[in-house]
Amino acid sequence: MSILILCVDRDDDIGRKTRHRSPIVGRKANETVALSLGLSDPEESDTNALLAAIATYDELVKQGEKAEIATICGSVHVGTQSDRRLARQLDRVLATVHPTSAILVSDGADDEAITPLITSRVKLDAVRRVTVRQSQNLESTYYILRRLLADERVRMSFLVPLALAMLVFGFFSIIGRYEIGFGAILLVLAAYVLAKVFHLEVALRRMWAGIRETFVPGRVTLVSNSVVVLLLVVGIVYAYTSLVSAPIAQRAINFVTSILWFAVGGAIVYVVGQAIDVYLRREEISWATLPLSLFIVASGLFAYAALMIASNLIDHAFPLDGVSVLFLLVGLLIAIIGGSTYISLRRKRVIEVEATEQTEV
Repeated sequence: MSILILCVDRDDDIGRKTRHRSPIVGRKANETVALSLGLSDPEESDTNALLAAIATYDELVKQGEKAEIATICGSVHVGTQSDRRLARQLDRVLATVHPTSAILVSDGADDEAITPLITSRVKLDAVRRVTVRQSQNLESTYYILRRLLADERVRMSFLVPLALAMLVFGFFSIIGRYEIGFGAILLVLAAYVLAKVFHLEVALRRMWAGIRETFVPGRVTLVSNSVVVLLLVVGIVYAYTSLVSAPIAQRAINFVTSILWFAVGGAIVYVVGQAIDVYLRREEISWATLPLSLFIVASGLFAYAALMIASNLIDHAFPLDGVSVLFLLVGLLIAIIGGSTYISLRRKRVIEVEATEQTEV
């Protein structure tokens, strides 16, 4: 029967400040790490947790118990990543020590959050939380707050929403709209909380990285994408202003019909912009641009004909009239031309690739 004294450092302060690799097994090794951590950062609370774990180990040994001590460390990215790392290290320790039970030693509730992870692998007899005693005067309180705010995780969790609230309220105070300042603060803070809950900051960072890459010399997608957005905005405004009094279904058809060719033009501008960008960066012509543009035009013609047929049905008229049939036929012709062009260019490209490979051989 043996007892494992387990010290947990969920955010890997030990690894970052002492460069010792975990898991750390044995009294001598843990004593060395505690000394290194204390010398590296005398104010680090994990030092006290390590010393408390060593003291607990010595106490059990004096009582004649068979015990072992180990320290496992997670990652600065506290959460799934750090907990998976802790789980792997705990499995390694258990495979080496083979304890019948364990005692968890930690410096706070953050480390104790992995208690279910431990109890799923070994019986947990006790949890010892180490709290550093501080004098309760104003100077000590200020000092503790200053130390907490020096931690990047605390700053991101506490200062960012506070700064957002102050920024929003300050803006509405400047423009003299105090009455909507409080509501705007709630909206901004709610958006911040949702972004943290659903990890939207990762997607935002990727989006920002893509926007920065857009400004690399030679990129024309910024211009083409701006034209696309402008066309869509103009199309929406034009479609809205062209609405007339009619049943809601007819107004919906009229709205889509008015915006359709703006959307088709925007799609063609986007495809051409991408092709120019590929040519400028790689000096390679995008052979699929022409057939893709033809398919976009054909799709626009088919959609326009379908909208006219739907409009005729609403008006209780014969669905197919001369104009809709003409649009369908022209769209079909353009689609056939686009398909033939695509097949021809693809065959040509395959032949060129094969010729290049034979030349290299």
